[in-house]
Amino acid sequence: MSYVSTADINAYLGISWEDAFVAVINASAESILNNLIGTEWLDSWTVTEKIQYPAYRDSNGLYQGQIFYLKKKNPTAITTIDWVSVTINTDYIIEGQRIFLKTPLSRISAFPYRNSIVYTAGYAPIPADIKQGIYIIVWGLYNARKAQGISSFSQDLLTVNYSSTSLMDKILDPKWMTMLNSIVNKYKVPFTITTWADRTTL
Repeated sequence: MSYVSTADINAYLGISWEDAFVAVINASAESILNNLIGTEWLDSWTVTEKIQYPAYRDSNGLYQGQIFYLKKKNPTAITTIDWVSVTINTDYIIEGQRIFLKTPLSRISAFPYRNSIVYTAGYAPIPADIKQGIYIIVWGLYNARKAQGISSFSQDLLTVNYSSTSLMDKILDPKWMTMLNSIVNKYKVPFTITTWADRTTL
């Protein structure tokens, strides 16, 4: 599912005859925004995540099998833990990307020794500012294509100046930089998960 429809982009750009090209740059804009934010997607999906069980207590005496982080942005509900159904506010609570379980995870005894968490994450509907980020990038891609590398053109005496600006610099034009950066910073994944310690830092 695209964050923004082709019809909405046509309306934003003020065109109605380039649907195939708009679909291509829409997909590119979504990929660029996801990369800037550090995620694979932002719309709502069901995810299965494998988590290694920790074998220690934290400074508060809580088993670290009770507190962990989910990878995907904006988790909204856990469906199952190790294929057993769970209920929000009864079996667990969600605070941002941090999950607190009422009962610690049970240790998995078979290889690869990982617990399975099935959950829903992402946004439905897509927030308005994410759509605005797509519009900004689409505008840059569309106008970079139309400009063909030309920064200015004069008909009299045929003066043509070619821009040395990269495509990314065109997309992140200074007049849009602040807005796009604020959107990216709002949704950017705040950490890179590499170890269990990363997953259980409070």
